[in-house]
Amino acid sequence: MIVSFGTPRAVGPTPRKTHDLPQDAFFEVLRNLGGCPPQILANDDFMEFFEPVLRADFRVLEMHKYSPSPPIDVPVLLMLGRDDVDIPLENAEPWRQETSRPMIIKQFSGNHFFILIIGHQFVD
Repeated sequence: MIVSFGTPRAVGPTPRKTHDLPQDAFFEVLRNLGGCPPQILANDDFMEFFEPVLRADFRVLEMHKYSPSPPIDVPVLLMLGRDDVDIPLENAEPWRQETSRPMIIKQFSGNHFFILIIGHQFVD
């Protein structure tokens, strides 16, 4: 399994409720995160489509409650950006407790959106 997120144990319901923000404030959060091209944020048609999808993603992340379960029986590849301030390596390490198989950690240059920089390596 390939993951690029802190373990479910490292996150939980958060007081931050980005998914409920008014549209202007929500779009500002997206702008500040840096993972959404400005051309998309400025396009009303795209945002009409993507806004509910993005809000749903934030809602899942902000409302998630971890429920312990037995480790999964698949290896885990954890991919992280070295400069990701939202997911430091120590928040990712507990993935080892979620699998009974080996776990490999790969760190890449970049922040949370490192995949935008190196993504071509996976499809070339």
